[in-house]
Amino acid sequence: AAALARTLLGGASGGTLRCLHLGGSGAGDTCAAAVAEMFATNGPRLALTALCLSGAVGDAGAAHLAGTLHHATSLRELWLGNHLSDAGVEAIVQALCAPAADGRGRSALTRLCLGGVTRSGVSVTNDLSGRAAEVLAELPRSSAALTELRLSGNGGLGGAGCIRLLGALQASQP
Repeated sequence: AAALARTLLGGASGGTLRCLHLGGSGAGDTCAAAVAEMFATNGPRLALTALCLSGAVGDAGAAHLAGTLHHATSLRELWLGNHLSDAGVEAIVQALCAPAADGRGRSALTRLCLGGVTRSGVSVTNDLSGRAAEVLAELPRSSAALTELRLSGNGGLGGAGCIRLLGALQASQP
């Protein structure tokens, strides 16, 4: 999957490919690192608006992607799983909330899916806990572009975590 991602995003099709869906393919941290490399190298030239890596992506893969999300200027939708824990979520949220080091601003990601069912029917779940809910509660205040957050299937968030997220949403309303 990593070689495929490098080929698709690094070659001539990288400028026209809009959606790369590797859900259920076993795409793991190595594939996420390859995609991150392509974001860093070709980010502004990529037309990619949707990326689904829902095979075996864990915290290391999330950290690779987080470091380069600001280069993926056309990316609007990101599906990640199925081995993410709170640490991986924290890396992604920090990337979405912090201005890029190069001064270009935050990611324009509008949909972050860490749980749920993709358009093609692939199920995404992760191992998120109440700590992830605390971290995710920062998104409504810090990431104006984000309009959809999917967390279905992450039972470890618990009732208290869900209430914290709802409180953050309410507090972010004008």
